[in-house]
Amino acid sequence: MNEDRNPRAGAYLTLGLLSLVYMFNYIDRQIVAILAQSIKQDLSLSDSEIGLLSGLSFALVYSTFGIPAGWLADRANRVKVISFSCALWSIGTAVCGLANSFAQLLLARASVGLGEAGGVPPSYSLISDNFPPRQRGMAIAIYSLGLPVGATLGLGLGAWIATIFGWRGAFLAAGLPGILLAALVYFMVKEPPRGEFDGAQLPRTSSGTFRETLRTFRRSRLLLMLLLSCAGCSMAFNAFGAWAPSLLMRAKGMSLEQVATHYSLVMGGALAVGMMASGALTRWAGDRIHFYALVPAAGILLALPCFVLGAASSGWSSALPLLAIPMAANVIPLAPTMAILQNFVTANQRSMASAIALLVYNLVGTGFGPLYTGAISDFLLPQYGDQSLEIAFYFIIPIFVFAALTLFAMAYLLKPERQTLRRA
Repeated sequence: MNEDRNPRAGAYLTLGLLSLVYMFNYIDRQIVAILAQSIKQDLSLSDSEIGLLSGLSFALVYSTFGIPAGWLADRANRVKVISFSCALWSIGTAVCGLANSFAQLLLARASVGLGEAGGVPPSYSLISDNFPPRQRGMAIAIYSLGLPVGATLGLGLGAWIATIFGWRGAFLAAGLPGILLAALVYFMVKEPPRGEFDGAQLPRTSSGTFRETLRTFRRSRLLLMLLLSCAGCSMAFNAFGAWAPSLLMRAKGMSLEQVATHYSLVMGGALAVGMMASGALTRWAGDRIHFYALVPAAGILLALPCFVLGAASSGWSSALPLLAIPMAANVIPLAPTMAILQNFVTANQRSMASAIALLVYNLVGTGFGPLYTGAISDFLLPQYGDQSLEIAFYFIIPIFVFAALTLFAMAYLLKPERQTLRRA
């Protein structure tokens, strides 16, 4: 491959629109976290039911259809797959605002998962075919900025709209603009040739099927450890992030209005710092690819004391800045690990490989992370009352440690691969 090649014409327009799609993807995925208390009171739900809504109902459908969506994206027009998926999950989010029972809301959230299954995997593949390999880490980091921006807008605007129009209005406001964005992607993004930047170093002779891609994972200890890392980081992030607003409101005295004005900016800023740090890491590390995992692992462990102090703080004003630090540290591995994945599979396996990684990421993390914290909180409720959620947060610590250990193991496995990346 020629590393001196420039990105394709229109690559940055594609990257910008895909980042917007990811932003709305994350708004629609995470908005339940900010509306959890209002939904819980209005529909008389338990913490376990809220955990199902914010996690498992979405993740099961997402994971089930993520593999077929990845298979389709490796064969069909990826732009059309992303556009259709964006429209589908946006409609599903809007329909959440019309639900009058737990069952109806559960079905609507499942439809959001169905749509989002076709969003991220083909986006990674499109980015990889618009940028040469050594620029992919930074491009994926820029794309991933949709996460913190989506989190900030979802939390801030979601809370603000909910205070005026209620939680139903917030769902409608989050879902409807995505339909327009889907049309923009369809008409403005061009489908690039597959593997153009990879030449002969990444052969395109494999079938790209689910079975063939699984075989690629099974043959690589590095890729198997990457899947474990995705599971650990995602479960820690979702067990923490899905319940942080409720913790601050329930145990630290924060109001919904203060969530809109303070929590959204602080946590959104923390996520943005983490994402940009992940992009800077890939650029700084260069051929020292073991740093892609080593630095994030150290960051997670160093941030753990802040997590403990934040959960134990008596008021939200002291808890919020402390909790922002582990939030930032936990997203730093995202861009480096996805760049590793895109560089170590064949060109026509990228969407499927991303779908497999995201299956693990979402089934384990998004599916069971919020449910894990909510179920522990419900179990502790009879004995600890309003403090049950705060105590449940301490049970997230072992998951952070597991995530860091898998990243350290990845760093160990990456060091011998340095020459492979230079050749490819």
